Amino acid sequence: MRKRQPVPAFAKLLDLTAIVLGVSYFKLRAPFEIIAPNIALSEAERAFAIDVYENGLGEFYARNNLARFGKLTISAPHDAEAIKPIVTLPDRALLPIGGGKDSLVSVDLLTAVGLDFTPFAVNPKGPIITSVDKIGTQPVYVTRTLDAEMIRLSKESGYYNGHVPSTAINSMIAALCAVLFGFNQIVLSNERSASEGNVRI
Repeated sequence: MRKRQPVPAFAKLLDLTAIVLGVSYFKLRAPFEIIAPNIALSEAERAFAIDVYENGLGEFYARNNLARFGKLTISAPHDAEAIKPIVTLPDRALLPIGGGKDSLVSVDLLTAVGLDFTPFAVNPKGPIITSVDKIGTQPVYVTRTLDAEMIRLSKESGYYNGHVPSTAINSMIAALCAVLFGFNQIVLSNERSASEGNVRI
């Protein structure tokens, strides 16, 4: 039986993941305040959360003509313990697979250096499953289910809809799996063009 990892590290990641996954529900009304009374945040974690809700939702704000940069606040308890105990994990990598050539290049690179890795995906389908089948290594798959009421409201008048930072969401879920199943690395493949801006101001 695999030894369980220390609770504080996983609990902290779980809280931060809950904050990040909240963007899907936040965007329904895009308020100026995020209220998380049961999630204690350090100053660095608070800044991280604001970054996700500002820059991660940048396209959503632009498409809906919303001004939120520099105006968002998070109401949450302060976590005075800024650094949790270090977790010792096995020397192996969790490799998110997107179904494109980037993650397959990472498969070749990790194989070349002899690093043990496991494919990972959230809600895998189509080319992701095909790619993982070709890799031939047992994957870690996670199912993420959105609330049906949120989906319904997103189609109603008076509610907003649009892009969410899926990479941030999937990265947090991957981090949870890394601690839970024992991976000390997450190798995320991302082509450079994904960082190019497409809006002129």
